[in-house]
Amino acid sequence: MNFPVFSGMLNQFADSEALQHYYEQGGLNGLEVILVGDSDQGKILPDMVNGVHLFYHIFWMVFHVAEVTLRESFIYRYKYTNRQVIDAAIEVINILMSER
Repeated sequence: MNFPVFSGMLNQFADSEALQHYYEQGGLNGLEVILVGDSDQGKILPDMVNGVHLFYHIFWMVFHVAEVTLRESFIYRYKYTNRQVIDAAIEVINILMSER
């Protein structure tokens, strides 16, 4: 389960057992954590973590190939099409790779 490590998420669980019960109840076997600056409050144990998501911004120009604002992600109306985002990413990749 993707799990951002911040107090707003962690405060929903009394302890690590409650968190583990939550994701197992959903048929999942662990967490993919994304660190956003808060302490894990001792609720996330090492054996609960299957992966760590690399930090990124939601805008592709910090090179996460996506272009969506928070508002767009809630209303599902996007300024750019998938094709436009992919074409722009390819353009950047080609520029970066032109020296190789």
